[in-house]
Amino acid sequence: MKIPLNLLAVFQLVFVTAFLIYYLYIGIQWGFGERLILLMASDGIYLLLILSSIGLFMGKNWSWWLTIIVYTKLLIAKAVTLIAETSMIFSGIIVEDFQIESFILEVFILFMYSIVIFFLSLPMVRSFFSIQWKGKKLVFLVNVSALIVYMLYFIVVVFIISWVQPILY
Repeated sequence: MKIPLNLLAVFQLVFVTAFLIYYLYIGIQWGFGERLILLMASDGIYLLLILSSIGLFMGKNWSWWLTIIVYTKLLIAKAVTLIAETSMIFSGIIVEDFQIESFILEVFILFMYSIVIFFLSLPMVRSFFSIQWKGKKLVFLVNVSALIVYMLYFIVVVFIISWVQPILY
């Protein structure tokens, strides 16, 4: 059980590191403008995966909770965004063409988040982390926690945007 969890932790660390390097590269090349700052603020949730990875390596109970809540939050956010963007494109609210490649990529990302959540929900993984909750209670607790994290993160991002925007102008 430890090997798949370590692989998830390594993947998370590599992903977040690559993401940070990418944003740093873009910032150095084209400047840390408003759009990049907004993207960094909105994608900052990925930083929690660093903490999650450390806990997964150590086999800590809290890391299971953090990881499943973050991935559930990411799944909810991606699903809401995908539905909203697609419906706005098809209704004509957004004047841009529907790009099937982008849509497939977004669905693939949803699938990957679902795979991680499914993996973390397996009885042997929960047992490894001594998670006693199961069934509807566990699903309810994880989803409510993810929604709370989603709302709190939204508030934090709005504050970051309102703080950074005057500095940029």
